[in-house]
Amino acid sequence: MILKANNTTCPPALCLLLALFFWVWAPVALVAQDVGQVSHLVEAKETFYSISKKYNVSIDDIKSANPGVLYPKAGEYLVIPGQKAAEPKSRSEKPGVPEDDYLSSADCRKDRKNLSRTYRVALMVPLSLEGTGTMDTMLTKSPAETMALPQFRFIQYYQGFLLAADTLADMGLNLELTVIDADQDQSKTERALNSGKLKDMDLIIGPFYKNAFSRTASYAGDNGIPIVNPLSGREDILEGNKEVFKVVPSRISQVNVLSSLVERRFAKSNLFIVRENGLQGTEIIDSLSSSLEYALGKKVPVVNYATDSLPGVRTHLRDGVHNLLIIYSESGVLPVQLLPSLNEMSKDKQITIIGLPEWEKFDQVENKYLVTLGAYLFTDSFIDYTEPDVKRFISDFRARYQAEPLEYAYAGYDAGFFFLSSMMDYGRDFAECAPSVNYPLLHTRFLFRKIPGGGYDNVYWNVYYFQDYYLVRVPYLPKAGH
Repeated sequence: MILKANNTTCPPALCLLLALFFWVWAPVALVAQDVGQVSHLVEAKETFYSISKKYNVSIDDIKSANPGVLYPKAGEYLVIPGQKAAEPKSRSEKPGVPEDDYLSSADCRKDRKNLSRTYRVALMVPLSLEGTGTMDTMLTKSPAETMALPQFRFIQYYQGFLLAADTLADMGLNLELTVIDADQDQSKTERALNSGKLKDMDLIIGPFYKNAFSRTASYAGDNGIPIVNPLSGREDILEGNKEVFKVVPSRISQVNVLSSLVERRFAKSNLFIVRENGLQGTEIIDSLSSSLEYALGKKVPVVNYATDSLPGVRTHLRDGVHNLLIIYSESGVLPVQLLPSLNEMSKDKQITIIGLPEWEKFDQVENKYLVTLGAYLFTDSFIDYTEPDVKRFISDFRARYQAEPLEYAYAGYDAGFFFLSSMMDYGRDFAECAPSVNYPLLHTRFLFRKIPGGGYDNVYWNVYYFQDYYLVRVPYLPKAGH
């Protein structure tokens, strides 16, 4: 099936059905724009008038070729109709910054020849097609009702990925995409692997479930195919397989991020760690205390709340100075017990808290305490809805799928944009260059580090803090020496 990347004209429900029932094992070729048009990267202060003069094309023709664009914005691409296709412009991870400023390896240089190649990618996503019912039944449901079905839990990941592929097709990407229904039924994965169709892939994304991914990762490792784990933060999936990319960061990588944050912002604070008990997070807490002691040159006390309780916390608080408490809780019980007391104590003491490892998953923690205590939290996904790229994505997603994008949609887009862009820039052997690039993504950043004897781990965590009930993301602060 050949699909023009920006020219899907079927009704939303029917498009969804075609995607599910006809694209499984059917390659989808996403091709670059026709010879009759080119892409133009909008620069600062450019207008429709100046662009029309540059290409000798009327303003109305440019607007017609770019529906929904009210005015040109710097950093965006516009379709210019009626032009002979030229070699697509090289995309910059950081607009306006020369390539050598952000590529750390002399061997990782973009090659325009990569744009002439067709890349074969397998997306192994759980669709559970056998549970979708008949086509007639599906067509009677609204898009929102269809998306609410249990078997469509991950469909937005697939849809977000397609939007990324469409965007890059307009910039020169030639993609042959094979979509495979790979859910918890292990036999589906085995059939896919035994068919031999995956052997010639340049990249595999998925499967999503543990056993299916382990089996496919082993196959990818044997055949030298880069493979992306979309959802797991487990470190063990990287061990012994140099082809694996893990996009969800491991908790242990919070240590370097937090050490850098404390060193840059709270070096003079009275600092101590409060842990829920003596069992949870031992590796992280030990590594964190050692890292902080080395960076700050002072001892970092650790309070075990299970044995020391609130008096142990009070003992370490100081009057007349800023107190920083790093609170580690995996269950959410500790913040519920401790924050009301800290809130009272903050009336005559300066207190800021940092919550580890993933407090945003705790529904029972009251925001009023997080605001009062200026809490800093970690998350693997932070969507800033004021960002122009995010607004554009939401608009495109709504227009194409008649639905609101949820977290999996952003995850699918970011994975698609990063890895497809990497192949466009660095070819099939893009893996060794992955740690050097920084493409603009929607819900996080990919900062890959190669682990010894294994694959690539994303070590980037989003950090944000509460400021008058607003969530403010902390800019990335690399640790000294990184």
